[in-house]
Amino acid sequence: MTININRFLENIINICTIFLFSSFFIFESYAWGRYILVGISALIFLLYVIYKGPEAKIYIGQWHLFVFMFGIVCLLTALVSIRYSDSIGKFKFIIQILLCFTPLYTYYGDGDKIGDLLNVIKWAGYIVAIYSMSFYGIDFVLNMLKSSIRLENSYANVNVIGQISAIAIIIQVYQLLNLKKKSIVSCLFMIPTLLMILATQSRKAFILLIMGLFLVYIMSNDSHKKAIKIVLKIILATIILIIIIKSISKFSIFAGIDERMRYLLDSLNGKDGGNSANLRKQLVAVGWNTFLQYPFLGIGIGCPHVIALQKLSFDAYLHNNYIELLCGGGVIGFLTFYSIYLYLIKKFWDFREINHYGKNICVILLASFLVLEWGKVSCYSKETYFYFMLFFLEIKQLKCRWYNDKKVY
Repeated sequence: MTININRFLENIINICTIFLFSSFFIFESYAWGRYILVGISALIFLLYVIYKGPEAKIYIGQWHLFVFMFGIVCLLTALVSIRYSDSIGKFKFIIQILLCFTPLYTYYGDGDKIGDLLNVIKWAGYIVAIYSMSFYGIDFVLNMLKSSIRLENSYANVNVIGQISAIAIIIQVYQLLNLKKKSIVSCLFMIPTLLMILATQSRKAFILLIMGLFLVYIMSNDSHKKAIKIVLKIILATIILIIIIKSISKFSIFAGIDERMRYLLDSLNGKDGGNSANLRKQLVAVGWNTFLQYPFLGIGIGCPHVIALQKLSFDAYLHNNYIELLCGGGVIGFLTFYSIYLYLIKKFWDFREINHYGKNICVILLASFLVLEWGKVSCYSKETYFYFMLFFLEIKQLKCRWYNDKKVY
């Protein structure tokens, strides 16, 4: 039996990347988790060198430039920071991300490996969900679901567990609708993953899941459809979505998330949204008022939790990425970070006519993250820059296809 060495190495690199991405969540609270990042990144680079042989070389792209510029802003804000060590820590974090993700960017940017990267994220989400089920205990999780009691934070924040679980399901459904070769086995993992989303009672995860699946249905295979058909599809999807939400809210296992969503709607309508929503409002107010006092460079990237502790006796980030950046980095920090999104949006729009398997799912995730960041802080998370890397590599593929199409003519 002949062994395809290159295919073997590709599989090993994918497995290593799945483990690495999973570690962002499973080992989030452990200080030694950084050594996993460094070690696995070095291993992937070594495997890549073996894979490519004499042709191996490091690739630097637009992703590096944008992420590095944000790192420079972190360093710049340290000059005015109310806690110098926090801002310097964020600068070091960005440099670590750049160094450790470069082997990944190099390997997955060599050829069209977007499908592999999406599978990495999907399987990592499944692994995190199954690990969580094992960590808490299946019986305990099921009892919490029946009792409509939310899981508490343990090895990782339950919101983070819920969100990566939601992303795994979104990617799986996207693949079911867009790939000819479908994996029924991987679909089975959606069951425990969905149970974990419900057990976390994470509003952000639930919103992400619903929004993502809605957009997947709208955008799948729509490249050649007329506008009127797309509009009808949106209307039909909206009606189906309302019916599904109304129906599932009657089941006991959905009672917890249903109650939390009601609190969220009450909060948006100016009513009492519960302790969690009220605290978030206060955090946003504190962050906004601080930004108005220090509008240009803020109080230092990574430092808003200091203000939260002083004003609210609650040591936490501001639970809103937009306000977190305005407060910590001022207008300069805010624009530098969100210039990444602006660049990606512009490029996806420029290449909207180019067909590629990964384009729509990247646009769906990008749009979902922009909405989700109203209720979470993402700029300090390793997975955020991993997703950015995916998006930039997809842009690279679209650009190559656009260039090749032009050459044909």
